[in-house]
Amino acid sequence: MQTRDEEYMRSNQLPSFIRLAIAEALIIILTTIVYLPVAFATARDTTPRTETEAAPLVGTIQVNVSSDGDNLDPNSGCDTDAAASGEQCSLRAAVQRANALAGDDEITFNIPSTQPNCDPSVNRCTINLLKPLPDLTTNIRITSQGIDKITVRRNGIGGDFRVFRVVGQNDVTFSGLRVENGRLPGIAAGGAIADDSSGIVNVVDSIFTDNTAGLTAGFGGAVANNIEGTLNVINCFFADNHANTFGGALTNAGPGTLNIISSVILHNDVTTPNVSGKIGGGGGVSNTGSGTLNITNSIVADNLVEGPAGDSTLQGAGVVNYADGTVNVTSSVIYKNFSRSDGGGISNLEGTLHVSNSTITQNRGNGGGLLGQGTIKSSVVAKNNAGPFTGSDVSGAFTSEGFNLIGVADGSTGFTEPNDLKGTVATPLDPKFDPNGVEIISFSTPIPVPGMPLCGSPAIDKGNSNGQLTDFRGAGFPRVIDDPDETNAADGADIGAFERQTPCAAITFTVNNTSDADDASSGDGNCD
Repeated sequence: MQTRDEEYMRSNQLPSFIRLAIAEALIIILTTIVYLPVAFATARDTTPRTETEAAPLVGTIQVNVSSDGDNLDPNSGCDTDAAASGEQCSLRAAVQRANALAGDDEITFNIPSTQPNCDPSVNRCTINLLKPLPDLTTNIRITSQGIDKITVRRNGIGGDFRVFRVVGQNDVTFSGLRVENGRLPGIAAGGAIADDSSGIVNVVDSIFTDNTAGLTAGFGGAVANNIEGTLNVINCFFADNHANTFGGALTNAGPGTLNIISSVILHNDVTTPNVSGKIGGGGGVSNTGSGTLNITNSIVADNLVEGPAGDSTLQGAGVVNYADGTVNVTSSVIYKNFSRSDGGGISNLEGTLHVSNSTITQNRGNGGGLLGQGTIKSSVVAKNNAGPFTGSDVSGAFTSEGFNLIGVADGSTGFTEPNDLKGTVATPLDPKFDPNGVEIISFSTPIPVPGMPLCGSPAIDKGNSNGQLTDFRGAGFPRVIDDPDETNAADGADIGAFERQTPCAAITFTVNNTSDADDASSGDGNCD
């Protein structure tokens, strides 16, 4: 087994972030896969999504202290200190007040910078929880005044517990929060948020780092959708979250639906005990029940599944579909994930898998890109593992809907459509990606993402847009840029998540100096 690339993007903890523009709607029901592209570095597509109107708010509760006191009387207001002038409303007291009120409530924050654990230079406050928050038992919106202005974290002196839990048949929204250090004992799921409801939970514009699921058997280090509810994760960042069974960052554990849209899932892990036969998978995301997991316009990268060397029960470092559920991956990039055993990118042995307009590359493991079975369309699965071998890119029985580029098809069956492009161990097919990647600005942090075809790439104009208007990057990056020198396989879209924006035939180079230096990146369309 090839060794893992050395600590790519792992040398630093999660950096500071700023808001990415996203759609205004917070309550979103996705009854089918949403194939609308969403931008990372540019304004979002404003095409309406399927949504439902939120019920009128009964009351707005404003948190104005960073302490963690209980509400003195939730039925009368939000106050933790009878001796102080005015209400002293903590987050805990606000949740207790919201639970006591009938109807829908919104919890907002207006904590003075002079409060403990507040940094006035960046207008950011941290709320250290000393014990579990009350379950959210009614329709509640918890909304920060801006991205990364409010951190809610478990204080280690209070023992092991998660941060938020949603129960009942309620609609709950978390927006603009950073949630850290949730940690669960025993057998448990969701170190930061557990959705144990049958309603709709929206997690928007939020950051999750250093959360851990159950220490005995853990699922969904940061977020878990546990029963039949719908959980929408929109424009969020997950880094350095941990589990020891399934779902280093997120898990969909029941018959419900987990929608991940325009989010980054980076450097999370599933590390199983060093016991032979211990199951584990989905270093980034897992789907372990009969439900549906939809990943759209997202990055799943640099996640790990670790355990006893060579143990075949470890699968899917990026994404695993472990039972009979359904996973749909659309217009996403799955890269640089590492499995100690099988399925570096995506593993699906029993359930249903659909992959379209996506790029799966630089993953490590047997079946480095794809393992098991699934239906694949207009996607690149190439340059996984350090070198070609049988199963280095794909391993299993697949159904092709055409327009795919498979670097090494040996080890798989099904890529037989006349417009499929594929190589072998002896002669791998090089997609000719830009070696520098594409710089995606995610929460103010530049991330080099692989998959942009250089001039001369066999992926150019050989894909199918599937009706998408923009590529993986969203607004400002049309899905179809027709190169007049290339014969179209369908509508002129490129294979994979990225669309080359400059037709190679349209490039004119002007010599502007007398030196004799080599081009810094041959094939990128720039003479420099």
